[in-house]
Amino acid sequence: WSTAWALPYLQSVVGLTADQGRLVVVVNSLTAAGSAIALGRLSDRLRRRRTVMLGGAVTMIASWAALFLIPAPVPAVVAVALTSLACACFPASSSSLVLAKESFRRDRAGTVLGPANVTSSIGAALLGAAVGLVLDSRWHGALAHGVRLYPVSAYVLVPAVLCAGSAISLVGVSLARETHAQQVPTPAPLDAIV
Repeated sequence: WSTAWALPYLQSVVGLTADQGRLVVVVNSLTAAGSAIALGRLSDRLRRRRTVMLGGAVTMIASWAALFLIPAPVPAVVAVALTSLACACFPASSSSLVLAKESFRRDRAGTVLGPANVTSSIGAALLGAAVGLVLDSRWHGALAHGVRLYPVSAYVLVPAVLCAGSAISLVGVSLARETHAQQVPTPAPLDAIV
């Protein structure tokens, strides 16, 4: 969202200037980064990762759905709040990598984490392709200096695609196994004790 579709959406649907749109993209990215730390600490405190992941997925679905259902033009304050909320909840879903690693035997953690990383990358690529298909389905042949011009109705559908992606993540989280995560301090070396 932040790297590919946020800026044209914010300009075409919300009516922000290019500079304002870039500022919102930065805010979304910083929100996601800060939330990753906060959600990780919450998971450790609760000793539950799956609960945090489910809450994040549900909140993402609600945020993207609200952004899709509000008729254009979307008020800027509402758009910034909803996109920031959705981006803040994204790390809850991406913590599935940690959950996958903890769900299997210690000697197979690397093997499990590898496919989990690859699958998440493929999922993000497919979601980006789905957004592109939606935009192209609404294109009516308009060009400006050789660049395609998509109508507002095309960009309005972007949150709907992201909502569908969040729904898929919710299904995936529902199938995950809870690990009752707990931080265990690394034992001191034996020679340090002596």
